[in-house]
Amino acid sequence: MDKKIIIGYIPLGKNEFIQIFPETKPLKTYEIKERLNLEEYLSSYGFGIQNKNSLEKVKANALTRRESSQWILDNYEQVKGVLGFLYKNLKDARDQKGYQLSAAFDRDPANIELEILEKHGFEIEDRLISRDMKKDEIVYLTGGWFEEYVFNEVYVLVQQGMLDDARIGVHIESHSRTSNDLDIAFMKDNSFYHIECKTLGNENEEEQFIIREEIYKKGAISTLLGKGEKRAMICTTQSQINESLTNRAQAYGIEILTLEQVRNLKSRLKKRFG
Repeated sequence: MDKKIIIGYIPLGKNEFIQIFPETKPLKTYEIKERLNLEEYLSSYGFGIQNKNSLEKVKANALTRRESSQWILDNYEQVKGVLGFLYKNLKDARDQKGYQLSAAFDRDPANIELEILEKHGFEIEDRLISRDMKKDEIVYLTGGWFEEYVFNEVYVLVQQGMLDDARIGVHIESHSRTSNDLDIAFMKDNSFYHIECKTLGNENEEEQFIIREEIYKKGAISTLLGKGEKRAMICTTQSQINESLTNRAQAYGIEILTLEQVRNLKSRLKKRFG
């Protein structure tokens, strides 16, 4: 029995197979209905997820703390001072199992700063702030809250069927031992997208340099995992972004969002993918 041979191609960024042999007029087009999840997509590019056994727990924690992360973002301008204080005193303890914080704030905390400290179980005596902290709490209060906020905005669209899959805190490695960390990664119609989150309070030179470095990193990941339309975003807590950085990011197919744009992230994604 003769085997029927069909030759065709899949256009970049489309979920359809176009038959070019045997030739027909017009060319036959077949819709591709299957959708890859994140793990399947990464595997097709030779990458494995190194921490896949913990991803469900990481996601569950982010969903549980959704209201807390939303509150911090809503009040960011008023609490960024105390968040900066916590980052300064806890950043070197992010990889430790626990840490006993005891440090003096440089002024009397404002009422809203006292509110966030009390929400997270800190003891406050005059200006002395203390607490015995676990690793997960340290990571959350030194920037993890921002990643979790962004993830929740993305994951709502997965729940609504607008996006196909989304994960937070993904560590990937290729067969050649090239490794990368993805703050948030999601799938839409067999295309891969990723978001980096940076809690940067000021528009100073050092923080602009951090964004510049992230542009190169995100551009490199996009090169490894599929080019095409804009596949990467960098979400920041900055009120404005240097124009030269914005232009450089666009050249790499990367979109940089200010704090106000992050506050409207869900609407932006709905407009793009809905």
